[in-house]
Amino acid sequence: MRSKYNAVPPVLAVSLMLALSACSYFNKLLPSNKDIDYKGSTQQKPLDIPPDLTQPAQNNSMDVPDLDQGANTYSAYHGHQDKTRSKNSASGSIQPDVRYRHEGTLSWLELKGTRQQVWPLVREFWMQKGFVLVVDKPKLGILETEWAENRAKIPQDTVTKFIGSVLGGLYSTGTRDKFRVRLEPGAKKGVLELFVAHQGMVENIVGDITSSEGTVWEHRPSDPGLEAKMLKLMMVYLGIQQKQAATIIASKKDRQPNAFLQRNEQNQGSLVLKNEFARAWRLVGLALDRVSFTVVDRNRSKGIYFVRYSDPDIDRNPGFFAKLWSGKKEEEKDLYQVKLTADQNTVRVVIRDDKGEPANASISERILKLLFEQLK
Repeated sequence: MRSKYNAVPPVLAVSLMLALSACSYFNKLLPSNKDIDYKGSTQQKPLDIPPDLTQPAQNNSMDVPDLDQGANTYSAYHGHQDKTRSKNSASGSIQPDVRYRHEGTLSWLELKGTRQQVWPLVREFWMQKGFVLVVDKPKLGILETEWAENRAKIPQDTVTKFIGSVLGGLYSTGTRDKFRVRLEPGAKKGVLELFVAHQGMVENIVGDITSSEGTVWEHRPSDPGLEAKMLKLMMVYLGIQQKQAATIIASKKDRQPNAFLQRNEQNQGSLVLKNEFARAWRLVGLALDRVSFTVVDRNRSKGIYFVRYSDPDIDRNPGFFAKLWSGKKEEEKDLYQVKLTADQNTVRVVIRDDKGEPANASISERILKLLFEQLK
């Protein structure tokens, strides 16, 4: 937890202490805090992200008009949701059946229903949780939130709670989260698969603690546990009892390793997934979302994701994530193909350059290892 102010004026401090002594008893009567609370963070200032960590450019060539343009917050959307529910009710739609799936570090939901039935509920869930939507493409099945702060991470002791009620912006967690949601057709007809990928930022001090340079936001690893929590909350939102949802998630044991790295006789590396092609395609897409590769295009029929990536050995930037999101502009980063090929009961993933030829061995190994860490 970070405090945004170095000191509290003496008069205010005395007043706060007197008030705290009076309200300490009532604090015991308050309910415990939830693990997730992004509702108080929708008005946060834009993150001061370093130039080498700029956000991936959106691929406008794949834009699809939004169903409800302009309603990217819950308050704006709330006035429209009753009409949507009435329309869905009139057409005979119901809340979808939900199943939780788990494979390695990856989790997702299986939903019975059509995209027209499911998407409004998915959109409404994220808005109701306090997120602003920056990408909302129902026809593509892609939704992405703005960066937000989980205020539940701030300790809610008597002092913090009271001061926060008086000076709401006094405390900050020093972290921000955003989520990317994908809704894909499942392997079975009438079943949709919903994936949630987390991306995180952490606020670090520039220089030493006495420095006046301030702070800067840098990437931190994705959090599979937080993804699972959001999926559980979504299950509850879609009608499953909270205890039942928690039991379902807790009962899912990790399976045997789902992926492994391999080399052929020419010493060319590949990643082998123990999945049929449709699922491997979706899992690789989720892994790319997690590590924030810029996916500029995709061709499922040919099994290719087109991504941009910078070689850290060339850019010489310190730090793992600083290397991954190098100082190059997006259009200057090298384009690679993440190629998936079905091979009996497995799928093989290899890395190609922009011309479809085998990529540089060191670059190929780095990309494959990043994917392996997400899929193993």
